[in-house]
Amino acid sequence: MKRILLPLTLLLLAVVACNKTPKEEPKFTFALTNAMVQVGNVSEAPMIQVDNSKKTVYIEVVYADKAELSALPVSFTGLPSDVTANPATSTFNYAGGAAQTVTFTQGTLSESYSISAAATAPDPHFVSMKLNGVEVSGGSAKLKGSSDLKNVSVEFVVSPENTVVKLNGETITSATEETPNAIDFSDKMNGVTFTLVCDEVEKTQNVKVVTTGINSVERVWGRYVKPVTAGADLWWTEVIPPSNQNMRTMAMDKKNIYLATTGKKLYAVSISDPTAVKEMDMGDYAAGGVFGSCALATMPNGDGHVILLSNMVNSTASEFVIWKWDSADGKPEKVLSYKLPEAARIGDQMSVEGDWKSGKIWFHDFTSQQAAYVFTVTDGTISTTATKVSYDAKQGNWSAIYKYDDKQYIGGGPGAKSRLFELSGDQATSKLELPGAYFANPLHGIRFFTFNEQEYMTYVVLRNSFQDGQVRFTELNGETLLSSLENPGATLRYGLGDPVENDITADKNGNGLGNNVMQVIDGKIYIASYVPGAGLSLFLIK
Repeated sequence: MKRILLPLTLLLLAVVACNKTPKEEPKFTFALTNAMVQVGNVSEAPMIQVDNSKKTVYIEVVYADKAELSALPVSFTGLPSDVTANPATSTFNYAGGAAQTVTFTQGTLSESYSISAAATAPDPHFVSMKLNGVEVSGGSAKLKGSSDLKNVSVEFVVSPENTVVKLNGETITSATEETPNAIDFSDKMNGVTFTLVCDEVEKTQNVKVVTTGINSVERVWGRYVKPVTAGADLWWTEVIPPSNQNMRTMAMDKKNIYLATTGKKLYAVSISDPTAVKEMDMGDYAAGGVFGSCALATMPNGDGHVILLSNMVNSTASEFVIWKWDSADGKPEKVLSYKLPEAARIGDQMSVEGDWKSGKIWFHDFTSQQAAYVFTVTDGTISTTATKVSYDAKQGNWSAIYKYDDKQYIGGGPGAKSRLFELSGDQATSKLELPGAYFANPLHGIRFFTFNEQEYMTYVVLRNSFQDGQVRFTELNGETLLSSLENPGATLRYGLGDPVENDITADKNGNGLGNNVMQVIDGKIYIASYVPGAGLSLFLIK
């Protein structure tokens, strides 16, 4: 029996041994994530890419942090409790493509990861730029049309800081008081292209100038009383006599410039040909008073203009009249007969606003009183009564009031400094005497216009004891007309005597008179400026 049991026991032991489960080998289950990689000493969050299959970590910092690569702190946080990193925190020199090995241990097992870092390519660009102190926005800067575009001061800040700015192959630096620069921006269509270089990267940036306001004032033609320049045009013609001291006022439509003398004469000077001067038909024109013809103006009437001429009276006994021409080729028609209700002097100057369908005609008396007589125009009919507007400050004789808006007018003329008045009902209150530091006296023909986003006041001043004159264009840059007049902007000046570039002693203008009128023709602004004894010029605003 014993011989039988022994083999059986051995067989059972063998079976038991075969059925026993083998011991499992330990596994490395840790997976590194982007969030576990922390990078210090950088200005912007870097891009981190972990590849657990390849056991690599790639860190990309922005170009501005490139210098930090030589000592870049990298640490590993948020690891599972059974995982350690060696080193867990280190500062390593990754510059030049060097990589660091970090070993992660989990239990008895470990894996090594290769850590590398690099900087992005630079993006050289202008952070900011100013042209003549004006900020560049959207690739352009708005400069005054009167600016010298051949010599523009350019200030700039670049990024990255080590970016080099080149123009036509030459390195330029930002303008300062100590080191100015002057860049030619006169090619407004193509602008200026700068090259920005940083390391091996080059980029270009085109910058243009957009001009606001007047780029230039072209003298279309000039006629002079005393021409001394060879070939200069004489003012007088066979029609207009040399003695023009009594040509006191001027008007303009889209075809002609009109001049009236005190001797009941009215002339039309062709805009297209100033040598074509026509003495207009006076028809049944009749008027008494101090001057039988004096104040002159035009008013829009549909597609054309009516021409208005009045006498000048200073007595309640005299008839004050206005006559109208529908064109330079027409005959006059009396459109107003009026008797002054009190002692006054009106008809030296005429100011109009609106048009022949709905407008106003102003006549001013600054001789015996500070007042204006205002006639309304409705559907081509002038009211036979006038509204009296009183002023709280005296202007000079032969002054006029020039409208800026419904409430603000400027009084200008000889004998007193020009003033800004504010109108309320029938009372005009002085708000400012135009400062003598900026505005000469007298001012005539004050007009307002906007050109290329810039507002201007144009006017004529007398020079050299009324022996010469200039037309001026002054920028209005303030938030209000008052602030603009207190501290006006740049002023362009053009002489009315010959030579046109300088003052000249012409025939003395005893009354200190002149005028300045404006007309928009085919979308272009034309200014006609005149001083008796000096000359008449036509200007085109560009």
